[in-house]
Amino acid sequence: MFASFEPTHTGFVAEIDGCRCSIEGAPSPIADRIDWRWTIAQPEPDNLDGSDPFKYEVLATGETVTPLQAEQQIVAWLEAHPPEDA
Repeated sequence: MFASFEPTHTGFVAEIDGCRCSIEGAPSPIADRIDWRWTIAQPEPDNLDGSDPFKYEVLATGETVTPLQAEQQIVAWLEAHPPEDA
């Protein structure tokens, strides 16, 4: 379930199924392009409301060439790991 979406200077952060999902673009260190890094994290037990952005457990990360690929990988991970398994 999609709960929120917030654009950032380099990408976006969204809350989906209780997880914080982010995609951020940054210059590639080895090629003349932008690399897109994605992260899925969930709040730690003492931060269930998500108020402290530094108290999250990273569940998965990845890197792609396009933001669409990053979005597809996030969706695939979330589908493979429903909330009761996360």
